[in-house]
Amino acid sequence: MNQYFNSDALKQKAPKHIGQVMPNNDISDIHFQFNTVMQQLSLGMSIDKFAYNHPIKEWVEFISMYTNIESTKYYSTDLSYQFNDNVYLVENYDYIVINDNSVTAFNWSIPKAQNLEWLENSWKTKLRLFLLRENFTIECENISLLYLFPDSKETCQFWYDAKQHQVNLEKIGAIVNFTNYQPTTDATAVENQFYYTAWLQDKSVQEDFDAIPEISL
Repeated sequence: MNQYFNSDALKQKAPKHIGQVMPNNDISDIHFQFNTVMQQLSLGMSIDKFAYNHPIKEWVEFISMYTNIESTKYYSTDLSYQFNDNVYLVENYDYIVINDNSVTAFNWSIPKAQNLEWLENSWKTKLRLFLLRENFTIECENISLLYLFPDSKETCQFWYDAKQHQVNLEKIGAIVNFTNYQPTTDATAVENQFYYTAWLQDKSVQEDFDAIPEISL
């Protein structure tokens, strides 16, 4: 059975000595509003009246430096990579820009971590950088991940390199091997289905069941 791992799955499956955990915080209203505006922009919808009378105005102006340039762009897209015969890695990106033989990915859907070192060492960062290298024929040194934190008025950018890529490959391999070593049971099969239905679609298994319509015989 195929297994699908995103950053949350890697964090949950990793032995305690592999990687660091980033604290979970609630997403603020301004994050949600900014994400909504960016989705509207990606669809070519006008947002001037809303954005320019709102605190996110400066963030719309900031990101316009990247949205207005001639480049290859991806909004709210998934990147994946087949790690081995039955393990797939997948992660969602808010925005990706490829320009001048470089790639910059953006994430504005998480609040600022209390300690940016946690964020740098989190699977959310490691997997996103790893998948960028595996999906685009661009040198590691020309790959970066830029976090926007509208609620704190700050940004944070992490650059990649070949050494980090090799380390991430080894750590992901350790987690995959650790997971595959566990005895396969009915519970494991249910858990694997959880990866696919819950983590990839950002919903709980219960929500999946609730969404199934009742059938009257």
